[in-house]
Amino acid sequence: MQTSQDVLARRELDRLTQQVPQEPAGWANLGLLLLRQQQLDDATVRLTRASDLAPRSAAIARLQALAEGRKGNLDASMRHWRRAMELDPADANAPYALAQELERAGSPANEAEAQRLLEGLAGRTGNLAAELEYARLAAKRGDAAALQRALEALTRKSPPWPEDARERLNAVRQSASGNAASAATPVIFLKNVLLRSGEYRAAFAAVSTPNSEVGEPLDRFIVLPTPPPQPAAADEQLTFSAETSPAVPLPSAVWAGVSWLTGEGPPVLLAAAARELRVGSAASIPLPAGALLAGAGPDSVVAVDLNYDFRTDLVIAGTGGVQFLRQN
Repeated sequence: MQTSQDVLARRELDRLTQQVPQEPAGWANLGLLLLRQQQLDDATVRLTRASDLAPRSAAIARLQALAEGRKGNLDASMRHWRRAMELDPADANAPYALAQELERAGSPANEAEAQRLLEGLAGRTGNLAAELEYARLAAKRGDAAALQRALEALTRKSPPWPEDARERLNAVRQSASGNAASAATPVIFLKNVLLRSGEYRAAFAAVSTPNSEVGEPLDRFIVLPTPPPQPAAADEQLTFSAETSPAVPLPSAVWAGVSWLTGEGPPVLLAAAARELRVGSAASIPLPAGALLAGAGPDSVVAVDLNYDFRTDLVIAGTGGVQFLRQN
């Protein structure tokens, strides 16, 4: 499901729910798959079954809230978000999503509750995205005291921001000094500038689910026991012998390792010097001057499939920063 192999995912999830119908995670993930495919009614049926089996699962309540929101049932969506908050008070997604749904529903009472939720979330987590939404909603409602508290928190975070973001924050402060409501649009401009920053994107990811993914799958059983690890007994007869490899003639190497570049064939020997990475005998990749591997340790290069294409990519950490190498 996470690699968009929906046909395979549907077959396996159907098989899971047939073989172990008492496991809520199977029904929940099947409901999520259908939700992503816009089969909203079928998704709701599966998620309801999951909730009946695990009524105290905050993860399932969040999926139910998403499903009802997609169907336009705001009251039901908000009810499930509140339930998720009750079941998992430490969760940051539920209060942020509930605040959005309350504002979407309209009315002064709903907007006041949304503001309280965002204030609590921002105060509890210091999340930049929540603080910006709190400031925007306080300005929209003309709540000068709340806007001032929000601006104080944003000011404390602002020293490392880009210059244009700090200028936008000053514009918000100037607008708020006269009339709190007039600061609503400047707050939106500030948010638009910060959208480009990694700090904001990380903060937003911590309180929301990407629209492209629509919800988070359950990756643990709820009812079934998790199988215990059962490692094989140590093979005390296993030995290794060191030998020189002609495939990677890199005398100045500061790191070496092996990796399977694809799912087939033998592994490939990798070696990295301060300015060069060797991949077997097939490729020599120069490293940029800012990503030197001087003083490299055993964790300087990591082999990982970053984009789920079944080809091994490499991450290199050097004294000047981090470099990602994607295998094409």
